[in-house]
Amino acid sequence: MTEREYEWRWLELQRFYVMCAVLDRVPMFSKAVDEVWHEMLMYTRDYQAFSDKYLGRMLHHTPNPAASVPIPGERAWFDFVYVELFGWSPYSERFWGRFFRHPLPREELEAYRNASDPPAQGGRFNAWTYDRLPEAREAIQSVKEALQYRMERVDEELAENVRKPVNFKNSEVLLTSVVFFSMTDPNNFSDYLAQEKAIKKDSSGSSCSGSGCSSGSDDLRDHHSDSGHGTDHHAGSCGSDGGGSSDSGGSSCSSCGGGCSS
Repeated sequence: MTEREYEWRWLELQRFYVMCAVLDRVPMFSKAVDEVWHEMLMYTRDYQAFSDKYLGRMLHHTPNPAASVPIPGERAWFDFVYVELFGWSPYSERFWGRFFRHPLPREELEAYRNASDPPAQGGRFNAWTYDRLPEAREAIQSVKEALQYRMERVDEELAENVRKPVNFKNSEVLLTSVVFFSMTDPNNFSDYLAQEKAIKKDSSGSSCSGSGCSSGSDDLRDHHSDSGHGTDHHAGSCGSDGGGSSDSGGSSCSSCGGGCSS
């Protein structure tokens, strides 16, 4: 393994820990990143300090004996929150596997529509870190607000009978598309979010749906300026000359609600 590839894996492990602070259940979907996690476990003092920094308590590594069993709900939320926090890049997919193969459960989306509900009350978000870590509280609130904003955009697009093309180069458009197809056509979600098809369509410059057409360059407005909130893409993506490996089955699982100990 080259030094650059190790640094790349290390970055993705740090992102995984941020995800654990935001979500209640975060399976480990990458064998390559899991190898770095295993290495860290051998240095108990450093690992304790690392866990305290990101989560406020120890994150235990729990082998997943049912790694081959599909967990589409967990993977759907992993993909959405990962891109919300860090953005999408082909480099990330080399470790985590293809993103957006599974729709977000519609009933869960509807449950988060009400802005007055506490962001971490039940559901997918990490209630423990929300109550104890200001940074986690801010991130969870930001993710939920962005989710609600995109649901509003979906409602507007449905009312106008216009669907903007999927665009992997623009996280705002991409994540709104994820919510749109999760709510309107979950059975064909994977086809709509196929990266190769989306990039080819984006390069053609236009796409039509229903009675309306829209240009590939006509992106959604930046809701940071329009609504005053949004998530911060905390870290960029690293490239590597070496190849990463991915495993979408989930080689191990952490639950920051039940899998961590104080």
